[in-house]
Amino acid sequence: MLEAEVVAVVVGWLCGRAASPAGRALDGSLSAPEDAEEAVGAAVDAVVQRLDGDSAWERLQQEVAASGREKPSERTRQRVALAVEEAAEAEPELAEAITAAHARWQAACRARTVTASDSGVAVGGDLSVTASGAGAIAVGGSVTGSVAGNAPPTEPKGRDSSSPPIPGPQTS
Repeated sequence: MLEAEVVAVVVGWLCGRAASPAGRALDGSLSAPEDAEEAVGAAVDAVVQRLDGDSAWERLQQEVAASGREKPSERTRQRVALAVEEAAEAEPELAEAITAAHARWQAACRARTVTASDSGVAVGGDLSVTASGAGAIAVGGSVTGSVAGNAPPTEPKGRDSSSPPIPGPQTS
């Protein structure tokens, strides 16, 4: 029996497959990283072949083809998930192919993971950067080395504003 997470991923792959003939990107569809495409493609081919004629798979394709829909209905996704589970239970080879493709997909996704440490911020994918106010910094693109700001000092509450400013770069 396939784990629920694996079945959900397969449904995402099937949504992507159903949307691809129309050249559409669909909410809830999952693509495969390049180094997992072959394994995922083979597993999806096997699932599609097994679901050929299944009313849930046909309904998913109809909903994806319908213009104006951003994603298939939750009911259709649930029905496809049940169909995938049933097919995997009936054919252990299919379950093995799905499980192997899922493991390959997970490994490929982990390989793309971006990490940060020491109060850093890491972003994988698209990023919009905005900065405003005195001393604000916004960086877009690739940065090597450190980025520092030299914001004018601000007076702490209750401090006499006639005091001289604190020398050097300011950090927050």
